[in-house]
Amino acid sequence: MKCIECGDHYVRAMSSWSLLLAATDFGWDTHHGELTLGNHSGQNRLVAPFFAAPAWGTYEIDAKGDVTIRVIGGEIEVKSIVLKGVATGDATVRLDDIIVDMSDGIYLQPGSVLTLTHP
Repeated sequence: MKCIECGDHYVRAMSSWSLLLAATDFGWDTHHGELTLGNHSGQNRLVAPFFAAPAWGTYEIDAKGDVTIRVIGGEIEVKSIVLKGVATGDATVRLDDIIVDMSDGIYLQPGSVLTLTHP
């Protein structure tokens, strides 16, 4: 008799990804170029990996809603960023320490560092 725990052999291994998604609120909408990030870890600061179809890397987010996104591989055009679970307001956006306007989208490639800081 076969005992199935949390689905079959493939499902069980992949179910751990749901914990990462629940803690980070990560989402990527390719059509709209919208990156969704959050912090539901219970900590004041979260450092987590992100994996989108065109790129991957890490991001840091604190209780104030300041975010640092580092692209390790691939390329991605971000047109908007949605922050969930943190206080937000007007943010200063910097790409590699240069203030940028997100209205036309921001192209990120390996080594790019995008930061959002709140007053």
